[in-house]
Amino acid sequence: MNPTPVPFGDQQPPPTPALSGGGGGSTFDPMEARVTRLEEDMREIKTDLKALRDEMRSGFRELRDELRSLAAELSALKAEVAEIKGRVAYLPTVWQINLQMIGLIFTVMGGAFLIVKYGMH
Repeated sequence: MNPTPVPFGDQQPPPTPALSGGGGGSTFDPMEARVTRLEEDMREIKTDLKALRDEMRSGFRELRDELRSLAAELSALKAEVAEIKGRVAYLPTVWQINLQMIGLIFTVMGGAFLIVKYGMH
């Protein structure tokens, strides 16, 4: 095994052989097969990328449709919440209910007093 000489000082590295001009026979003949293989791989990559692009576009369409549907549902939900808020606003408070109960108790007691005092003759 001969080591590659290392340039020292003004020395230049040995020139590398050029690509063959199509006649074949040079040390770079396997490069043609490698380039062909790379071209085939690139075709495959392009095909895969196109399939991925189409799949992504389809997925984005589905997402857009789903978002539109969710927006419509959200709008309906907002209307229902507004209606519930309106109904809750008109419900009596605890104090109002307590005062009504106290008024009812006094009314019943007053009626009982009148019946006892004037109705038992």
